[in-house]
Amino acid sequence: MVEKEMEVVMEDFKDKLRARGVNPDFRLSDKLLEQLEPVKLEEARRRLQRNLALETVARAEQLTVAETELEDQIQALRKRLKARRASKLDPTKLRIFVKTGLLREKALAWLEEHNSFKVRTAMAENGEEAQSSPALTSEPTESIHEQI
Repeated sequence: MVEKEMEVVMEDFKDKLRARGVNPDFRLSDKLLEQLEPVKLEEARRRLQRNLALETVARAEQLTVAETELEDQIQALRKRLKARRASKLDPTKLRIFVKTGLLREKALAWLEEHNSFKVRTAMAENGEEAQSSPALTSEPTESIHEQI
């Protein structure tokens, strides 16, 4: 999974260069590719963690994508792509890609809307009282509110 995401990171990097006017047929030097390796790895891991977390939220909260919303997004993506590129897309893979992206967006929106959570300490779950730390309470849960 990480290697595949590293390829996506590299393609995103090349797309950004092309958007800035760099020739699309350019080839990066071996030295530069070697220097980019740790950056690609870290970015790939970060993206995977974020995506897996969002997909877990989407499943746990049973978030869904309406068929019309999915079709609208697929058509919008096809319009943004050049006709030649759009015709090469596998319809099943495109559908999965768009649906996954929409579910991630919905999960992020859900998290923003429900941005409070409870923290259970190991001591409280075992029925133990907080001994010496004023930061721990004897109650089993504490509410923490954070802005994303």
